[in-house]
Amino acid sequence: MKKLKVAFFGTPDFAVPSLEILANHCEVELVSVVSMPDRKSGRGMSIKSPEVIEYARAKKISYFQSPNINNEKSFLEDLRKKDLDVIIVLAFAQFLGNDILSLPRLGCFNIHTSLLPKYRGAAPIQYALLNGDKTSGVSIQKMVKKMDAGDLALSSPIKLHVCETGGQLYTRLKFKAALCLNDFIYELNAGEL
Repeated sequence: MKKLKVAFFGTPDFAVPSLEILANHCEVELVSVVSMPDRKSGRGMSIKSPEVIEYARAKKISYFQSPNINNEKSFLEDLRKKDLDVIIVLAFAQFLGNDILSLPRLGCFNIHTSLLPKYRGAAPIQYALLNGDKTSGVSIQKMVKKMDAGDLALSSPIKLHVCETGGQLYTRLKFKAALCLNDFIYELNAGEL
């Protein structure tokens, strides 16, 4: 089977399990990781890289950091030359312009931690708990210019527990996102979506 050429856009620790799935997936050629710039962090305010960049460095994966990826014309032209099949986005913290959305052959796909269309936008984990929802989950949708509004490609629900905390749900969805991405890659490459 042909490997999908993939770029991954993400930033925090939440995105690392999904990045790890892509880095080790037998049907993926991970071309690049894109993230936010290093910034001051912690009590000592020392410069720290985003967790996805730390992972990329450790695994010797090509990476690029920018405060606004839409302005990086030279880098985007290099990505265009790589004939990407797909861009996967998870907790990236930047809107992607049309130049980026049109780069990959199959499109850009966002991993979102709610069962879309419920809780589009920020804080879906917190809203599910605040509203006493019985279920939550992960959705993967094709990206369009409007936030969390593209066609749904895949969703995977989970049952919420009565006394579940935000931290517990965050951890469960972090790994659920990676598992959902794993299935998404197989189905996308097989033309089954």
